[in-house]
Amino acid sequence: MQHTANTIGPTPTEKLSLRYIADAEPSQPFPWFQFFFAMLSLGIIMIGAFFFFQREQTQFMTHRVNPGETLRTLASQYYGDANQWKVIFLANRKKLMAKQGLVPGDTLKIPILEKKDKTKSATTSKT
Repeated sequence: MQHTANTIGPTPTEKLSLRYIADAEPSQPFPWFQFFFAMLSLGIIMIGAFFFFQREQTQFMTHRVNPGETLRTLASQYYGDANQWKVIFLANRKKLMAKQGLVPGDTLKIPILEKKDKTKSATTSKT
């Protein structure tokens, strides 16, 4: 490689030559470890995004809390089963945990549950 007195380092044309690339020593080895974890992180983010957008969107009703109501009475009123109170709690857990329970006048989200058909059509086969 020839250098003129006025220039420091290789010229742009010399940088593109294969001889310059072949003679150049890498400043440090390729960071395989960092590359591996960057690709792993990207994969985890993509999988998380896939499941986030694939989840079903729950629909809600709203209910204004009256004095004397409990989660069990609300579950009984909306679902016909007082044992479903956990569904209402999970939908409103941040609000309920912050206020230490139900406060009259608060608005709660009541998830609309899908009704599953419990009747199965029986198929009869004659042999």
